[in-house]
Amino acid sequence: MGVPKFFRWMSERYPCLSEIVKEYQIPEFDNLYLDMNGIIHPCSHPDDSNPHFRITEETIFNNIFHYIEVLFRMIRPKKVFFMAVDGVAPRAKMNQQRGRRFRSVREAQDREREARNRGEVLPTEKRFDSNCITPGTGFMVRLNAQLRYFVARKISTDPLWQGIRVILSGHDVPGEGEHKVMEFIRYEKSLPDYDHNTRHCLYGLDADLIVLGLCTHEPHFSLLREEVLFTKQQTKRTTVPEEMTFYLLHLSLFREYLGYEFSDLEKDLPFKFDLERIIDDWVMLGFLVGNDFVPHLPNLHIRENALPTVYRCYKQVLPTLDGYINDGGTLVLERFEALMQQLAQWELDRLEDKAADQRWLDSKRQQGTMDIRYSAGKARDKKSNIKLKGRADFESFAMFDGLDGLEDGEELEPSKNKSVFSEIHTNIDDELLEGDESVSELEYRQQRRHYYQTKMDVDICPEEALRLAVEYVRAIQWILHYYYDGVCSWSWFYPSHYAPYIGDVRGFSAVPGVVDFEYGRPFLPYEQLLAVLPAASQDSLPECLRPLMTSPQSPIIDYYPETFETDLNGKTQDWEAVVLIPFIDQDRLLAAIRPLYDQLTPEEAARNVHGDAHLIEYTAEDQGRTESPGYFPPLRHTFARVTARPRDPFIAERRHLRKGLLPGARLDVLAAGFPTLRHVPHSFHLARCKVKVFQQASMGENMMLTVRTPWGDGEPDAEAEARRLLGRVVFVQWPHLTEATVVSVATPEKKYSLQKGSTDQLSVQPLSDTDRTVWIGHMHDIKSEYEGRRGILTDDIPVLVYAKPLTGRKHAATPDGHVVLQKQWSTVPKPFALQTCVRELKTLEGSYTKYTSVADLFDKGSHCFVLAPDSYASMGKVIEVTERGRVRLDVTLTPEPDFSAVQRKEARLAATYFPGYVVAQKLGITSHLVSRLTGCLLLEPGGGARANGASNIVGELEDARIDRDAKFNCAIEIKHNKKNEEMPGYSRRKDGQWMYSGRLIDVLREYMSLFPELIEFLGRNTEGFKFKEGDIWPEPEIRARRVRQLKDWLKQVPCAQTERWPCGAPLLEAEVVRALEQAVDQHRPSQPRTRLSVKPHLLYKVSRRPGGRGPGGRGGGGGGGRQEGGFRRWR
Repeated sequence: MGVPKFFRWMSERYPCLSEIVKEYQIPEFDNLYLDMNGIIHPCSHPDDSNPHFRITEETIFNNIFHYIEVLFRMIRPKKVFFMAVDGVAPRAKMNQQRGRRFRSVREAQDREREARNRGEVLPTEKRFDSNCITPGTGFMVRLNAQLRYFVARKISTDPLWQGIRVILSGHDVPGEGEHKVMEFIRYEKSLPDYDHNTRHCLYGLDADLIVLGLCTHEPHFSLLREEVLFTKQQTKRTTVPEEMTFYLLHLSLFREYLGYEFSDLEKDLPFKFDLERIIDDWVMLGFLVGNDFVPHLPNLHIRENALPTVYRCYKQVLPTLDGYINDGGTLVLERFEALMQQLAQWELDRLEDKAADQRWLDSKRQQGTMDIRYSAGKARDKKSNIKLKGRADFESFAMFDGLDGLEDGEELEPSKNKSVFSEIHTNIDDELLEGDESVSELEYRQQRRHYYQTKMDVDICPEEALRLAVEYVRAIQWILHYYYDGVCSWSWFYPSHYAPYIGDVRGFSAVPGVVDFEYGRPFLPYEQLLAVLPAASQDSLPECLRPLMTSPQSPIIDYYPETFETDLNGKTQDWEAVVLIPFIDQDRLLAAIRPLYDQLTPEEAARNVHGDAHLIEYTAEDQGRTESPGYFPPLRHTFARVTARPRDPFIAERRHLRKGLLPGARLDVLAAGFPTLRHVPHSFHLARCKVKVFQQASMGENMMLTVRTPWGDGEPDAEAEARRLLGRVVFVQWPHLTEATVVSVATPEKKYSLQKGSTDQLSVQPLSDTDRTVWIGHMHDIKSEYEGRRGILTDDIPVLVYAKPLTGRKHAATPDGHVVLQKQWSTVPKPFALQTCVRELKTLEGSYTKYTSVADLFDKGSHCFVLAPDSYASMGKVIEVTERGRVRLDVTLTPEPDFSAVQRKEARLAATYFPGYVVAQKLGITSHLVSRLTGCLLLEPGGGARANGASNIVGELEDARIDRDAKFNCAIEIKHNKKNEEMPGYSRRKDGQWMYSGRLIDVLREYMSLFPELIEFLGRNTEGFKFKEGDIWPEPEIRARRVRQLKDWLKQVPCAQTERWPCGAPLLEAEVVRALEQAVDQHRPSQPRTRLSVKPHLLYKVSRRPGGRGPGGRGGGGGGGRQEGGFRRWR
């Protein structure tokens, strides 16, 4: 689906779709699905740009297991955990797989060749060939065994994995990973006891998952994925999930945005407006710009606003039809043909507009020269024998001077004679075309003929055009079946690298059987390997099959070209290019491979079969020893029961499928954690507002939301609002609504809060100048976030609501021996705009773990931690709950280390910070220069003296060609004013003033001694923060050397590896942390055991489920199982 352009385009058009994952605000999900290939690839070849990179198989498996564990702990599904590895794909997908694998091998070979040409010595061991991540290879067989072992170990040892269904669908189960997930969801929905409000989370990197999720019509569906950086294409990826930012993309919001996108149809349709059917049509419309199964239609590119064009044509044609175009996965041919005719008219209009623009531009260029216009008779005498391809009745008309020099009988084509056709647009007499075709129609015919000849090598005629139209429509129908019903044919594929012209997709509705398919069977693994792998990846095949790829006598050797061409076909990136390699003929391939099956070893033959998925669940009965498939220790005791789950019985028949929104789905209430555009009055419109969803402002249109204030054109009554809100729970951060308890309400003049100890008495305080400045800053930050990132216009914000957001829940024991689940609030209030706060909402709460009594919470044999001061953090095992409600524990006491030396070190370090003017005095420079050297100073290439004879324009062009990433920050960035961040150990912000440590003074002193010319230059140029390298070092050789030295030095200074944190954050400096670690390491106390009787509120018990904290549990998150920060590598 134009990955990543489709994802980026949608995210920028609908800016609120995604939100950063916060541990304490993750919705409760029933089912978590992993598209495993999105994990396997980055964990096995994270640095494709480095030809020296090598990785062991053990490291790959360890990376994958760790990644899975992090995702599981992040989401913690309640019912199902489904891991889907790509199996054998339908033939329709193999064309794309084949092109991708051929290209990846060539790119890897090119990088290695370039490295050798540079004189680099490459490692002797073979690099990891990512093409082995294909069903049937030895690597995938070993990975499958490792995954089964990993799941068995986690279920046996980790309580979080117990009580849910874990399903592993490996590489030996046919089907793409994400479509196995959809197959599972369709089957579950067909069951009579299916919960209509099931909450789904699907992890994966393909933008196509958006479409698949919407096809389910499940209202509570979110996509989990890593942050996407739309900069230069990155080939290096991290394998450490703790270093990544994760996003949730909520399809609940996407559904509402699509309702806005097509809302103007509601008044025009002659039939009922149905959002679910609009979503189905939207899915089909997306196929027209291309995906993994069919190429995009000519002239329809996402970067050239193809999707808005398709939407506009759809809106124009739908009111003229008698129903929707996509009937739950079945294409209504007559209606689809009407849509294609509307798109064809757009294509003609587009060409006419371009021709008119060209004529206008050319006429401007011709002003002041003789107006050349030829009559029909004169033109006929001029060049009567020149042929215009595709326009026989135009041959009697001649052109004009632009035709001079062409030979009689020579054919004129726009691609070869652009200047001539440009003159045609300018000089043709419009009267000659009256009642006939326009020049744009003529050029359309020429371009169309040229397209088919150069792209498809066919001379287009009505019969050929109809054949191409039928194939294209079959492709659209096959994809719809695939997305809504499952595979309708394993053997069908689109038989061309290119799509037909839009205007030629017509007449197909009268062709009988145009959308009938033969089901066929999936390829066996080795058949797919031969269908998609290049000869350079032959090691992934059994040895007896490799000659089919390499031997000149192979009957299919032509399928494995060593060199091949690519065609950008209107795209801009190399990875988007069409790989022009021959298509596989299934009959030839199977005829070549089957005689060789007898030569397979038993182990090789075992890899060439289709297998079953496996359901793995916890059991209290020991299943015995589980041997390790390698690298990791065996399991002596296994508490995981494995059940084969054959594929066929779990594929719902089409007649049993339940499509669309199920009747029991609750859209009238707020599902906790799932955002919605409801509840706050607003209007919407499309506009180019440069919303910055990613690293750069968007260039296209954004769906802007304008909040309508309840007080109209007047001003709100702040005191009345304060009386309504203070001390109460409201929902904030619309549209990503979350609960918060209000502590104050403020205007630029006054702050309203409750008097201490009162629930209804107001305390009114005037704001000081400092407080007013802070209030204005908060207001601007809110407006900037809403308008600049979310595409929400709030108008004025006269009142701010300060509230403490919900961070979790904990169980609390009451005096009468009961246990209640209490909400926990942040300790720090945050500001919110009054008009975006919502009161009194019906919510669909999660099914949090609840206990009815202390004995139920602290059951016999369970473990918990003591929070009483004399035995704090000691772990105990519950013996019983006494009649008085106390919990008797068998406790292992852990004496605390002596931290007095650490405390003295912390106090000493805290006293070594100096204000800027003192630092300046110590270094002999100005305090202004100190501030600049510790902030941001950009150096970029350019400047200095030009070469002799080089003009300024030439120099500017040279500078323009310089990669924009070449500029860098030459300051020691130990603070960030705008983000209000400081660097522990180097800078602090106290009462609005920056303070600097002695350690930083040493760094600055070294900087000054190493690069005095730069310091001197900055001292002379006191304004601005961006400078040219050549202005500091005019000589190119000296400049290159000094810039390299400066970059190297900045990378190795100690503070370069230190992270900045929000100012005032309760952090310890690195030296203090090291001292703490040393004190703990040296602490070797005895651990006496004793028995204690403890009140329940002084105990902390880790909960297995979100929201299930034990008494005394504090902080954000939804239970003790969630960890703040780092997860350890799995072993």
